[in-house]
Amino acid sequence: MINSAISLEQEYAIKAGYKTDVPDSVLKTIRDITDISLQAYAHQNKIAGDTSEATKQAFKTFNQNTKSFATLNKEIMRYIMSVFEQKINT
Repeated sequence: MINSAISLEQEYAIKAGYKTDVPDSVLKTIRDITDISLQAYAHQNKIAGDTSEATKQAFKTFNQNTKSFATLNKEIMRYIMSVFEQKINT
């Protein structure tokens, strides 16, 4: 893809009358920089995806914990109420 883009730009430059003699070392450097940039973007996107997934999991866990605490509070209140009801009935 990179080679074809460079070739296409060279073709346009030649048609426009510009000199396109570029040393191979410069072309290699451009290709290397482009490859490294693409790898960096891929890693960045992976990190963003992983962070998003971790955030979703954290919220899911938080919601589960909230439900568990609410259930626990209900059970504690039921127990306390049953103790008071027993004292009232005796």
